[in-house]
Amino acid sequence: MSGDLLHLIRDAEKKAKKIVDDASLEARKVIEKARSEAKQMLDQARTKGLNIETDQLKKTHEKFQARVQELEAQVENQKREFEEQASKNMEQAINFVTRSIMED
Repeated sequence: MSGDLLHLIRDAEKKAKKIVDDASLEARKVIEKARSEAKQMLDQARTKGLNIETDQLKKTHEKFQARVQELEAQVENQKREFEEQASKNMEQAINFVTRSIMED
């Protein structure tokens, strides 16, 4: 019985780690995509030969930098939520195991 319970705890730990790893990977993907899109837009502006004044270019860069930071913050919040949920799942698994052991 305790072997099964230990197995449940290990499964919960693996699932929690996977959630955190998946959130980190997704965060990197979102950030890279935002940076890539910003670069593409700036490259398109240059390629089309638009005469963008330095001030406008600076504002565009700042806008995209702010968006990247916003996305990073959202990803961090989501990652934190996943970690909290993983922790709750782990706590529930431990409580279940504890109750099961006490009942035996």
